[in-house]
Amino acid sequence: MRYRPFFILLLFAFVSCQKQPTWDIDGYIPLLKSNLYLQNALEDSLKSVGNNGELNLTYNSNLFSIKIDSLFAIPDTQVTELFNLPLGSITMVPGQTIVNDTQETYYNIQDIELRYVNIRSGEMSLEVNSTLSENSIITYALPYVTQNGVPFTFTQTVPAGSISSPSSISETFDLSGYDIDLRGLQQNSYNTLIYTYRAIVDPNGSNVTITTADYVQLNTSFTGLIPEYGRGYFGNRIEADASVDSLDLFRNFQGGNLEMDRASLLLTVNNQAGADVRLRI
Repeated sequence: MRYRPFFILLLFAFVSCQKQPTWDIDGYIPLLKSNLYLQNALEDSLKSVGNNGELNLTYNSNLFSIKIDSLFAIPDTQVTELFNLPLGSITMVPGQTIVNDTQETYYNIQDIELRYVNIRSGEMSLEVNSTLSENSIITYALPYVTQNGVPFTFTQTVPAGSISSPSSISETFDLSGYDIDLRGLQQNSYNTLIYTYRAIVDPNGSNVTITTADYVQLNTSFTGLIPEYGRGYFGNRIEADASVDSLDLFRNFQGGNLEMDRASLLLTVNNQAGADVRLRI
């Protein structure tokens, strides 16, 4: 019995020496719980729900296109017509015809044979220079260039001029929407533009003497002619495109995988060229 107090004191001393534990925890706990479905991340125009509740994704993109103005270009052209007497002199009365002529311009358009073209945009500029000492009236016509069935015609009075100081007039015309028949005067050719011009002494003027030094000059230029559509022979053309088309269907997703039950690809080819096209993808 004499040893019990020592045992109790020793046990008390051992228990009293134990330290209280401390904790330093670095962790995460959920603050918000929600569900994000695929249909919530896609625009309404890209998805639809089927009869059985399945989600259908639809993506449309223009992979490749060729416009007629990329197949050929109508070159800018300038034509000059000059009338003068080869020798001697002549006196003309009011209303008398000075010159009346029909000419044609041939367009060398690669290996293409155009017979008909509608102009989307482009211009024609016309300039007339004259040394005649009396007013003259010039008429310039494109009989196979029509708008709403009406041929293009321009008539203008050219003021009197002189050899040292020729008179001049100029005009620019918008050819947008015009139809051009390029079959030539006999209607059996291609790439051929017909034009006529006529100059007369002003009917209200006086007699005029024309010498070999006098002239009437006509300058015509066609610039920036872009076709809307055309008919003819366009040769055998091969157009290739090796571009990469990036899909922005899942642009709202930063990563991960998407498994689809099934997928299909529908290709629609619109051919408005009026000729057979062979396509290889």
